[in-house]
Amino acid sequence: MKRNEIRALHEKNASQLTKELTEKRKELSKLDLEQKVKQTKNTRIARSLRGDIARILTVLNKKPLAKTE
Repeated sequence: MKRNEIRALHEKNASQLTKELTEKRKELSKLDLEQKVKQTKNTRIARSLRGDIARILTVLNKKPLAKTE
């Protein structure tokens, strides 16, 4: 993800983030299956997807904390 995409994550609400999270997880599971069958050569994509999922989860976890403060 680029910086502007990360900033855009902070502007989204929880339902939008959850939707994007499920899309990324589906994409990751599809990629894992392709790697097991040796259909993909670029393994870097999986690492990038895992990082994106972690960023989305981090933003989701920070959302409720910001409301209580």
